[in-house]
Amino acid sequence: MAATLVLAGIGAAYLLRIGPFAPPPVAMLTARVRTEPAGLLVRQNGTPLVGDAIQFPAAGPFEILTSSQGCREAKHRVEAADAGREIVLVLDPERAEVVVDPGVPGARVAFNGEDVGAAPATIELDLCRDNTIGIQAESYRATSVTIPAKATPLDARSAALALKLEAIPTGRLLLPQTRVPTSFFVDGEPVPRSSDGVELPAGPHQIRATNEDRFVDVAVIVEVPVGGNATPAFDIPPLARLVVQTFPPNCRGALMRPGSTWRPLGETPLRYELAAGRYVLRVESPASGESREQDVNLAPGTNAPIRISFGRPS
Repeated sequence: MAATLVLAGIGAAYLLRIGPFAPPPVAMLTARVRTEPAGLLVRQNGTPLVGDAIQFPAAGPFEILTSSQGCREAKHRVEAADAGREIVLVLDPERAEVVVDPGVPGARVAFNGEDVGAAPATIELDLCRDNTIGIQAESYRATSVTIPAKATPLDARSAALALKLEAIPTGRLLLPQTRVPTSFFVDGEPVPRSSDGVELPAGPHQIRATNEDRFVDVAVIVEVPVGGNATPAFDIPPLARLVVQTFPPNCRGALMRPGSTWRPLGETPLRYELAAGRYVLRVESPASGESREQDVNLAPGTNAPIRISFGRPS
């Protein structure tokens, strides 16, 4: 009896599969797959695809196609509309050339912190990493852009082309007359005195006035206003007269400010005009090679002679 029931159940199941109650057959669709660049491995739901064609049910579930190269990946979700067509997985290039041209004469271009020369410049980027491009030019504000890793070539080119320089607003520096002839330096660069002044980017600048022969070297910070004028006020010391007498004469004299370097003055007897202040005087006898040093504090105007003797008590 049990065996009869089992056979009856098997027969009923068979009739359900092939009879009028059987489920309709699953409709399968086909599509071809390729990659750009060509020849890359394609995965179907993570499994390598064999050949260049896939089959999938018209009603789903639908699968995911992927392909990768380096830092690039392309992905496509298969749909019923893909039937009979070619699915192309397009991967962006890993490298791209970009042009940097801010349109400013003399502009310099830096790439990832290294100077690459004058603009316009063509730079090859590894798009699988962050890349920073910077530009700068005199009288313009320096600027830069960082192109993030995995950027598309179009995004990279657009970012490079968008780099522009903004002119820094300027003002004028009017250099004053000084009690002794002086040379002027702005931020370390020599500038001539002119009745029209010197055009500078607005903002703070170091202005130096020097006269090496007179031991004059003073500096001030000046704020140059936008569209306005600024005049530095130098505290230049008055001149003092140094007189050096030696026995025997024709000794060699040298002078320095404390902490600086020696500067030759010539042979004695000496009469020299220089900025008032503290100095160290050195006198050397060419006959004996003996030398002597002495601190001197020069007051403005005439000072008492300094007398140094070699070979007998001074």
